[in-house]
Amino acid sequence: MQHHEYELRLTPGMLDSHLHLSEIERKGLDPLAVLDACFSAGLDHALDIGITTEDFETRRARVQNRPKLRLTAGLHPVTSGREDLDTLLATLELLLSEPEVAALGETGVDCFRMYAPLERQRWLFLKQLRLAQAHSLPVVVHNRDADDEILAVLNELASDSIHGIMHCFSSGPEFAAEVVARGFYVSFAGNLTYKKADELRKAARAVPAERILVETDAPYLAPMPRRGRTNHPGLIGYTYAALAELRGLSEEYLIAQVRENYRALLGS
Repeated sequence: MQHHEYELRLTPGMLDSHLHLSEIERKGLDPLAVLDACFSAGLDHALDIGITTEDFETRRARVQNRPKLRLTAGLHPVTSGREDLDTLLATLELLLSEPEVAALGETGVDCFRMYAPLERQRWLFLKQLRLAQAHSLPVVVHNRDADDEILAVLNELASDSIHGIMHCFSSGPEFAAEVVARGFYVSFAGNLTYKKADELRKAARAVPAERILVETDAPYLAPMPRRGRTNHPGLIGYTYAALAELRGLSEEYLIAQVRENYRALLGS
């Protein structure tokens, strides 16, 4: 485990709407040390995202005495090829009633990695959307090269019955408009700063201010100029700065807007 001073490129009031503390730990960083350093520097809130049900107790322990940290619970598309999905879904349904759980996720479709055939990924995604409906929870949606598949599954539900976050948004303005119209928030990550992300930057300019969130997806997708390193929530300020510049806003204005949006969605 690496113990060191963490770079903190953040301004008080910033938040991280999507990170993976368990994955940060697997990358060799002390997840609570870096998180506590960020909270001490003024990080407003952080949402630790579940990808399986099997580490929930470990994740729950991290929340204790950290009121600015909340959890989700969900089954990432990486689990979609498993044979015990019915058991995992049954466990997930129980976890959704736990007080630490603010949303279901992450769930969705991945056409880049293709963890399982599309039909199975879509089935798992739809199952979780229906669980979110039943528990009146927002969903955190994973979409990699799967705009059409995501919309096809969402179209199986009433348009006003599900809402949440399109996390680590990487599509263009047309898809952004589609999901915003369905009540989703659009969360921008470090890939917004990458050289070839022109369509993404168009979307970032177009999304209504009241639907924007910012995330690290740590330990993945470190922003420029830290690309290639292990990402952590202390680097969130690079993405805020890029997004503020794209939209012609002060960072202070964007910080306040994102905080308001996060609280409107999650009630924290």
